[in-house]
Amino acid sequence: MTTMTRAQALAELKRIHRMDGHADARSAAIELGDSSEDPLVRALARSEELMRSRRLGEQQRVIVAAAELLPVIDELQPPRESAERDALENVLSALWSAVYSGLDVPEVPFAAIDPLLDAYERILQLLGLKDLSARRIRAHRAFVAGEQEELAAIIESLMPHVNYTNGHYQALGCPGCVLSTVVWHLGPTADLALLEELLTPLFEGHFNFPNEDPAYIRRLRNAGTRCDSVLNAHMHYARALMWQGRTDDAIPHIVKARGQKDESLCYLLPAIFRLEAAMATGTHEEIRAEIRRLRPRVEEHEDAQEAMLGSLRVAQALALLGEDPEDQAHLWAVADNHARRLDARLARPRHRAEVAQERAEGPPFLERAPT
Repeated sequence: MTTMTRAQALAELKRIHRMDGHADARSAAIELGDSSEDPLVRALARSEELMRSRRLGEQQRVIVAAAELLPVIDELQPPRESAERDALENVLSALWSAVYSGLDVPEVPFAAIDPLLDAYERILQLLGLKDLSARRIRAHRAFVAGEQEELAAIIESLMPHVNYTNGHYQALGCPGCVLSTVVWHLGPTADLALLEELLTPLFEGHFNFPNEDPAYIRRLRNAGTRCDSVLNAHMHYARALMWQGRTDDAIPHIVKARGQKDESLCYLLPAIFRLEAAMATGTHEEIRAEIRRLRPRVEEHEDAQEAMLGSLRVAQALALLGEDPEDQAHLWAVADNHARRLDARLARPRHRAEVAQERAEGPPFLERAPT
């Protein structure tokens, strides 16, 4: 066991948190956590392992680490000083990632994910925070589970609280983060007038969302703010415009959305979107370029829903080009396999039907043949 004090161990974990190499940082955190009897140190070390595994795209390892984290949560106490509060906030972030990883992998039952959500709410209570960010995660759970009425109710309860103030003081996430997720959950067939109402303040850089703290907003205006999730919002709005036959109107949003960095191993949708945009507005060469970027990733990707969508979209792009029918058939089989996995967890299976519809009818956003 380590002879470090709590303060020393937390400082060492803070140093590990700043390390660049994910695998090395993960190993260092595991070693320190295993050598400590302090529940906060063990929880923070396991959280570091979890977060590094997610950044490496190793969703199933995230789930294992989260299961090992859960028993420690009950031993944690409210923070007495800033270092302890920082540690609990990092544990909170790790539990957020753990829930999302569990939802990405359909073999993980919802009954195994819900205790992580309960643990997340316990950390919020220890930190003296409201349950707003927990509602945001529960909305995503409802989205994945296909529980549309539950999703709508959670979104309705959350919307009055979406502002910069709660993003900062209540760990909710800024309006860019929250609204881009809401639009994602509403889907590309959502009412365009509603999406425009939600997103226009975001696109125009407004600061005064409902129920803001004026003093905080003054500080924010002086410091400035930038949220990459605004680019996500452009992506989701562009997809909705494309799906609903307004591809020309989507082009400015496509251009903005292409500014997203595609570096996350656990988030494939930006790469899928770039292929969709090329299919709708680009040339054959642009489509081929996006296929080359996306094709190597779809079969290894651990988020089954994104892997399903990426596989069928590459198959459709190849069909559009009239190329590689053998790989088309293989990719449709991959998409169907992911759909089977996804449907096995649902009370009302829907994914295999979606794949069959896409195969029969083609891309729902395609209006013209590329040149």
